[in-house]
Amino acid sequence: MNKFNHLKKYDYRIWATRPSSIAREYVFMKHIAKHVDIFVTIPKEKPNATYYMDKDLFHKYSMKLLNNCVKNYKKHLKEYPKKRKNLIEPAKKLGKIARTASKKKLWKMCNKYIKTAEEFQDYIMLPFTLNENCETELIKVFKDKFKIIVQAETPTVYQRFEKMLLDKPLKKVAEKYGWLNVYSLSEPPYTEKDLAKLKKTVKQEEIEKTFSNIKKSKKEFSELIKKVKNKELRAKATLMHEYAFIKNDRVDAWKKALYYLQPFFQHLRDMFNDKDITLRTITNLTYDEIKQILLEGKLPDPKEIKKRNKPFIHYVYKDKMHIVTDSDEIEEIKRIVIKDVSGRKELKGSTASKGKAKGKAVIVKTLKDLKKVKKGNVLIARTTDPRYTPYMKKAVAIVADEGGMLSHAALTSRELGLPCIVGAKIATRVFKDGDLVEVDANKGVVKKIK
Repeated sequence: MNKFNHLKKYDYRIWATRPSSIAREYVFMKHIAKHVDIFVTIPKEKPNATYYMDKDLFHKYSMKLLNNCVKNYKKHLKEYPKKRKNLIEPAKKLGKIARTASKKKLWKMCNKYIKTAEEFQDYIMLPFTLNENCETELIKVFKDKFKIIVQAETPTVYQRFEKMLLDKPLKKVAEKYGWLNVYSLSEPPYTEKDLAKLKKTVKQEEIEKTFSNIKKSKKEFSELIKKVKNKELRAKATLMHEYAFIKNDRVDAWKKALYYLQPFFQHLRDMFNDKDITLRTITNLTYDEIKQILLEGKLPDPKEIKKRNKPFIHYVYKDKMHIVTDSDEIEEIKRIVIKDVSGRKELKGSTASKGKAKGKAVIVKTLKDLKKVKKGNVLIARTTDPRYTPYMKKAVAIVADEGGMLSHAALTSRELGLPCIVGAKIATRVFKDGDLVEVDANKGVVKKIK
């Protein structure tokens, strides 16, 4: 019997591509797998991995989450600040006591973080379900007023960070916002040198325009929502509007928690006393292995742990974690999960910002690829985040595999007046660097041209 026959019965869809480590995504993998049976993480360019799960099961879970949040939307939104704080505080305390507390106390605080992180997962997941199950309906109902719904009325952490970059010494900015660079447990915070480069890309007039738009948003949305009598539509529109801010802020909260957790994982690394076991290696421990280290005083087999220094697959199947390090087995799982896209020359996605443009494609799969972006290029990425913004300003159009109207790519493209297509799914696989492409964001089509 084939070892991976249990994986063949699913119709896999790409969910997202992100900086990846077991300790980072363990909580949401376990959370989602309670509803979806299967969650597969396949390595891409370091440190990224792409997440796959069954299409129909994810849709059922997504609708269940949406219906629950719509029904209780006021409570859901009211509880966000508390759940955000509950995520960060245990991580902060764990990092603070990492080298002084007993192992038993460390596990107690680590376990508390795991529980509060799981309680935060509805906020992590809801933007995806709003994107897939509400956007089309709201665009149809509100038409040109939809842009009011997706305009945040609170500045994001990154927007406040950019404003501080212009106003304050870099040392103070690094102290307050250095953690914004920590997308995984092994990434370093911003240095003053990093901030000096970023500062050159920030313009006072753009900051003023952004904050001016945010100031108008609350009044415009208040006037719009008063006219909505249907309770369900009112709830969906309110959730979509509030998540224009929460979508970014929930990621910032998680990044801050990961930053605070770093001393704890550095402490675990030191227990191995092996130069080949790096911080990156330790972030690929499962929490069951961490529990074993702290409560039983038993280190996992270093030979097995070091196998995770190379690309590996981890997946949760019916609430159980599996780690695959054998290269032949990895290729077998890839054949099962990843669909062939050869021959595709045209893709359709969702219009995030209207317009048309032509240019040479630049494929951005990791932050290192951003340096390839030149003026006049079409920037094609899996997803974007605030670190992409200076390079987006050079582009004539943006195409993203992921995202909806609330995504960073969509929001930033609208601010910059750039044609933008999101939700293209496989654009970074279909197109190559140097391809001449046409982006027709009026129709949501991107295609290769001669």
